Amino acid sequence: MAHKKITAIILTICMAVSMAACGNKTESPKEPAKTENKEEGAEESTGETETAEVPDEEFEPVTLRLGHSHSESEVPHEEMVKMAEMINEKTGGKVTVEIYPNNSIGSNEDVLEQMRAGTNLAIYADPGRLDTYVPGVSAISAPYVIEGYEDIEKLKSCATVQNWEKQLEDDFGLTVLSWNFCQGFRNIFATKGGTSPDDFREVTLRSASAPIWVATVKALGATPVSLEFGEMYSGIQTKIVDGCEQNYGAVYNNAIYEVITTETETRHVYLANCVLISSTWLRGLPEEFQQIILEETEAAGERTSKRLAEQDDFYREEMEKAGMEVIPYEDLDLEAFKAKAEAAYDELGITEAVNSLKSDLGK
Repeated sequence: MAHKKITAIILTICMAVSMAACGNKTESPKEPAKTENKEEGAEESTGETETAEVPDEEFEPVTLRLGHSHSESEVPHEEMVKMAEMINEKTGGKVTVEIYPNNSIGSNEDVLEQMRAGTNLAIYADPGRLDTYVPGVSAISAPYVIEGYEDIEKLKSCATVQNWEKQLEDDFGLTVLSWNFCQGFRNIFATKGGTSPDDFREVTLRSASAPIWVATVKALGATPVSLEFGEMYSGIQTKIVDGCEQNYGAVYNNAIYEVITTETETRHVYLANCVLISSTWLRGLPEEFQQIILEETEAAGERTSKRLAEQDDFYREEMEKAGMEVIPYEDLDLEAFKAKAEAAYDELGITEAVNSLKSDLGK
């Protein structure tokens, strides 16, 4: 009897041990299975993981094509090339940016339309080109509105500008990466000078075709004549026009000072070019790549602006040595020029936009 009891106890202990062992076998594969799926990057998942962004290491490399109007020897091109290198490095080679100088990628208008279709394009352009999409943006380029780089630095925080950016992206698929590729002040370079708009009544100045630039020439008291940028030198030389309104760098680098006699330092526009990209293409990138592109474009604009500002004094001095007379800013009837500028705002229908932007800038 005692023997039977001992046997029963032994059997009971063996069964308990066996059940415990079976339990361990069913639980042990769970952790290795999770690790295996994580390492292989299995696509099948549920919950939040299903909508997570594609990890950077799995993102297929892409190429962005950026066009601009400058030559390869000019500062904006050099800084955009450096920008491209930084973007490539910081994205681990996942985003390559190709820079196309001399409008070789196409005209601003053509490229902007292709960008709207979601292509891998970006363009460097003046804000006046954007009025076609969002009326009023040209206020940034309007005469006597922006008065230096300090104003440009404030643009991204201006409610007026933020509203324009939102409309450009939401309605037209164009994202502004930066506004700060600044080429300095524009002045009048011609075969005669003056101190007020009345002195330019019979003067013809080369103008770009965008309405803002045509209106700007009128605001200076002169008559605008539309010519391509590359035709300025010959246009002045052959007396098709008497001069142009340009920045120091453009006049010096294109030897315009050889065919004019006088600079009137009107400082009527502080030229700030912007860089735009296809919203569809940009938003298709991982967020960290988008941020890298934004930051590096802004940094390239800042470097460009600083370098060009440092060159302006040199250019002016060299052109004066070559015989160019300068009528300084301080000698001008600035109130008369600014009054003319207000007429230009009315003509373009941007008076409200100008006033709003000035208010945001504390003017």
